[in-house]
Amino acid sequence: MVKLSIKRPILIVVIFIIVLIFGFLSFKNLSLELLPNIELPQISVITVYPGASSVDVEEQITKKIESALSMVPDVTEINSSSMESVSFVTITFNWGKNLDAAANDIRTQIELIKSSLPEDAQTPTVFKFSTSMIPVATVAIIFENEGDVAKMYDFTEKFVLDKIRQIEGVGAVSITSSSKKKVNVKVRIPDMIKYNISLSQINSMISANNLNIPLGEIRQGIKSYSTRLPGEYRSVDEISKTVVGYSGRNPVYLYNVADIDFSQGEIEGVAKINSKEGIVVVIQKQSNANTVKIVNELNKKLGQIKDMYPQGTEVKVVFDTSKQITNSISNLSSTILYAFIFVVIIVFLFLRNLTGSLIISLTLPFSLIFGIIYLYLSNSTLNIISLASLSIALGMVVDNSIVVLENIYRHKNEEKKEIKKAALDGTNEVIGAIFASTLTTIAIFVPLLFIEGFTSFLFKQLAYTVSVVLFASLFISVTLTPMLSSKLLKFKERFLENFHNLTEKWFSDFEQLYSNFLSYSMNNKKFVILTVVIIFVGVLFLLPSIKTEFFSSFGGGRIRGTVDLTPGLRIEVTDSVMTDIGKKIKNEYPDVENFVFYAGGSGTRMFGGSSQYSSTVIIAFKDGLSIKEVQKNLSSIRKFIQSYPEVKSVEMNSNFAAGFSNQKQIAVEIYGEDIGKTFQLAKELKKMIENDGSFVDISISREEEVDDISIIPKKDNATIFGMNNYYLMLSLRNGINGNVPSVFRKDGFEYDINVSFDKKYLRSINDLKSLPVTTPANYNVPLSSVATVKMTKQPPTIERKNRTRFISVQANLNNISLSEGNRKVKSMISQLVIPQDITIVNSGDVKSQNESFRDLSIAILIGIVLVFLVMAAQFESFIDPFIIFFSIPFAFSGTILALFITKTTLSIMGFVGMLMLVGIVVNNAIVLVSYMNQLRENGIQLCDAVALAGKRRLRPVLMTTFTTIFALLPLALSTKEGAEMWRSLGIVVIGGLSFSTVVTLILIPVLYAIFEIKIKRSKCDV
Repeated sequence: MVKLSIKRPILIVVIFIIVLIFGFLSFKNLSLELLPNIELPQISVITVYPGASSVDVEEQITKKIESALSMVPDVTEINSSSMESVSFVTITFNWGKNLDAAANDIRTQIELIKSSLPEDAQTPTVFKFSTSMIPVATVAIIFENEGDVAKMYDFTEKFVLDKIRQIEGVGAVSITSSSKKKVNVKVRIPDMIKYNISLSQINSMISANNLNIPLGEIRQGIKSYSTRLPGEYRSVDEISKTVVGYSGRNPVYLYNVADIDFSQGEIEGVAKINSKEGIVVVIQKQSNANTVKIVNELNKKLGQIKDMYPQGTEVKVVFDTSKQITNSISNLSSTILYAFIFVVIIVFLFLRNLTGSLIISLTLPFSLIFGIIYLYLSNSTLNIISLASLSIALGMVVDNSIVVLENIYRHKNEEKKEIKKAALDGTNEVIGAIFASTLTTIAIFVPLLFIEGFTSFLFKQLAYTVSVVLFASLFISVTLTPMLSSKLLKFKERFLENFHNLTEKWFSDFEQLYSNFLSYSMNNKKFVILTVVIIFVGVLFLLPSIKTEFFSSFGGGRIRGTVDLTPGLRIEVTDSVMTDIGKKIKNEYPDVENFVFYAGGSGTRMFGGSSQYSSTVIIAFKDGLSIKEVQKNLSSIRKFIQSYPEVKSVEMNSNFAAGFSNQKQIAVEIYGEDIGKTFQLAKELKKMIENDGSFVDISISREEEVDDISIIPKKDNATIFGMNNYYLMLSLRNGINGNVPSVFRKDGFEYDINVSFDKKYLRSINDLKSLPVTTPANYNVPLSSVATVKMTKQPPTIERKNRTRFISVQANLNNISLSEGNRKVKSMISQLVIPQDITIVNSGDVKSQNESFRDLSIAILIGIVLVFLVMAAQFESFIDPFIIFFSIPFAFSGTILALFITKTTLSIMGFVGMLMLVGIVVNNAIVLVSYMNQLRENGIQLCDAVALAGKRRLRPVLMTTFTTIFALLPLALSTKEGAEMWRSLGIVVIGGLSFSTVVTLILIPVLYAIFEIKIKRSKCDV
């Protein structure tokens, strides 16, 4: 290949022009995303059981579904949450599980138990999660006159949402607002009793009188006519005149027993933007769609959308993930640019030759282009993982070409060979070494492809991308580099001659100094070994002071959170409190651009998970704020919200890793069937955590028991009236909860006809006792005749894991590391008096960190073995790889020193950096040992070969080290958005490589000499 490249330069040029064209086309078509599309190995089953308490949902729905789903293959965990009217059961599988097949298995099991579920429970819904489902944008519509909100709700739902759905890539679009008109039929209980009218009668008659019915076809002569009965309501007045029964021979109209109006009715939900009532539209994308493109198209359409509303209406995007994507990608791109410049400068300073620097510099863009082409062909996106992979590889891609070019220089200048001969011999001489060093670097990523868990899925793209780029650099170093060298290095750059001669003396003096020190080391082998051992052991004492975390905080200036108020509060109170909070935050925090909240039955919180006392909050900070400024504001805002007496808990987290889990950084799970005992323990632990001051967003997953009115049937009395629980349910739930027997169509819009008891007749428990219930004989009796009504208490939510009840205490960290937080919480748990029937388990980020660190530790061990085997195959020896391996422990020593000096916590990214180090640091030792072996084969005596190899390979070793270090320096020093995620990786690799290189240049030659003398009985006369 080398010979072909030198002989046919036009062929090589054509190949790389084609690569350049394909690279441009690939880059143009790559989508921009924040993260790779990761499908979480979870499937949820959501079942709505209207009006049921949490205890009833658990007994009648959740337990039955859990039992059925335990039969599904490969389930690792079953979590459930039973709350009023809704059951959530989430099944977790191993990463990599085929979720389509799993979903089919789940549906099969649900079909088997469907008949055992309550008749009035809705059909269970099977739902899969993925990162693509995170909302890409939230649009706020604010009207000059707040009275327009109710008028424009239906218009927005029908016309505006359709316009947004037309944008390519848009998936689900949901709408929430304080106001939505409907026909409210409020039944007056005294009149209902007076006329002996039941709710079921009212519902049936409304439904029966609101129909457009096709009647068939009539043929007359040569024509045929379709006939129909247009019976739909044309006005609210017509609805009110519906006959719902008879009193004797006189018809009873709906207005005789109910008040009817066309209005918003009782407030069920609220949505406000900067304390103004409005409409909020939440937009999700399709799984493979381009977020940035969707938001750009959305921004273009905002002007058209605004023109559809009354003058003075404000339409704006208040939450936009594309900004975080573009900022992060832009910052990483600038990091790559700086790294490119640094690498070129380092290459030039070592070569002092513009032509040589140009040859090496061409390795960088072409290697990255191969990576871009791979990303396109593999249907990947340009995200922070793939782009950081290119940044990480940037310093390593020039290593092979540096070694090749430096050796070509030596053959040309020192051995005085003709340039083509020098290019051929110089490349062939080191081709084995650079192939081995490339394989060792790539081998370290192989375990990431096979280990299971979140770590493997997140970094699989990194492993593939870096491997492709490194193979590309190997291909370039044996084709483009020798070809260009043979053509361009024959020209002398006389304008750099003085600079070259001056700096060459410096390099020569440094090489001689190193050679002298190497000679001293060869004469004092025991002293050298003892010194490095003492250094290694000494550094280990710093290990306990290294703090750890799962992910470094990483987010943008758009925060989603949840504010929970005292359980049981009405939506009006939630509205009042949250509106006041929003006004004060906007006034007192100038960095806050938008404050949006929505609560209650507004529709956007998934599957009815909202409540009247819980609100979703969006805080959008102004552009240009650093992550530290965002966190500082967020910390202050969190404390301010918690100062309200009605607020029970606040959860706001800008860390992107929170998107992979519904738990916070610290989570303690307390298992036990006794709700009272576990809740008491949870309260004690929560109080300890609050008193510590190192934690924020502290909450208990289960709220305190709320007041509840229980209606307990009197079995004997009910039997006398022919009543059963089903009749009771129909009489009560439809009236108290309300139901929609039909819809009213007006001007092209549909409005619910909502029938319920007028709440003014249900203001006390005595009113409830006198509530009429309809018997099978179709007459009303007071509820107290067939049931006992009393006040009770029940938990709002009951959580279970693996079919056992549990409660969790959760918190986020406040300026401390995860390891510190975990240590503190463990100490608190040890102070609790734990009953025998209760178990406490650590979860949250601690669990994720332990699993990821364990997986990466296994990957490092497997990587070490693979690197050793690759080197053994290359050297045809087990001794030389064993010598080279002594570079690795000191890489970890350098890592510890770097983390300690910079006060950086060791995160999962730092662990990936340690994994990379195993493959990187051995490269310098490979270059040294392989050249020592070559010199020995040429008949040079052992100590002379060691000294000469050290002197001749010092420059390429330093060049490859400095290019890798300076390529990662921008990543380690950057403070821009997105850099937090990768900083620890940069620091780990820089520290480990720097320290290991210094030790390698002294220790490896000494160990090589010792092994040659002791095992091969070679002589060494220094």
